Amino acid sequence: MRRGHIVLTKKLALGLSTAALLGLGALGTPAVAAGPAPAAGGQIGVMTVPGCVYAGTHPLVKSGDNNRHVKHAQCLLNVRHGYKVDQDGAFGPKTKAAVIKAQKRCYPNSPSQWDGIVGNMTWACLHKKY
Repeated sequence: MRRGHIVLTKKLALGLSTAALLGLGALGTPAVAAGPAPAAGGQIGVMTVPGCVYAGTHPLVKSGDNNRHVKHAQCLLNVRHGYKVDQDGAFGPKTKAAVIKAQKRCYPNSPSQWDGIVGNMTWACLHKKY
């Protein structure tokens, strides 16, 4: 390799192409400051919540799950709702308790929604700023 040349690996090139398609800037930040309502229920969306950059689906997440979707929910709980849960991607008792508190705030007259599971309605709740 000659000095001063950049070699793009296939993985990096794919990542850059994906970022361009999703409207992400060079550092993975959203190219726009605000956008339409967040995607839920398996739809692909680009998140524009400051501090919680996320591109992907919003599947159902619940106790025992450990993945990037849980980490996104934890970020929203902290940034949008002011809770203090670890953003480790592990859906444990503290995350469940914070989800239930958020559900109670979003749906005060609907105890049946206070299940601690992040589905379509709860994803929408988590994206709202309180």
